Amino acid sequence: MIKPDPDSCHLLLDSRLANEEVQKNPYTYNNIREVLSDGALNAATVEHPVTVYIAPGIYWLEDPQSEAVIVREDPKDLYPYGCKVNCANLKLVGLSENPEDVVIAANRGNDHGAKGNYTLFHFPGNNWRWKT
Repeated sequence: MIKPDPDSCHLLLDSRLANEEVQKNPYTYNNIREVLSDGALNAATVEHPVTVYIAPGIYWLEDPQSEAVIVREDPKDLYPYGCKVNCANLKLVGLSENPEDVVIAANRGNDHGAKGNYTLFHFPGNNWRWKT
């Protein structure tokens, strides 16, 4: 397993961390929506992509008990989605030999909690990678 040393281009997402631990390091997160926000990812360039290291765990994009119905944010969007990630040059790396140890989840589906075919992410940027 990779032991990341968090900095502006190497962010750590670990759901097991307490809020107090996260507040000690501006590059450490325990919430997937916060690490994938525009502010957290603004250091990304072609020469220096931002890498988000994801510790084993289940990361909910929203409250799984929510009864809200998700709709398209923009009429030009094809589908409703859980999270829009505005970052080119992004790499997501699971910190486990087993890809099943890192789960990104939502309690939605086609016309189940969403108006239309729900998609977890919308990545409008380019040059992003997922590695397990």
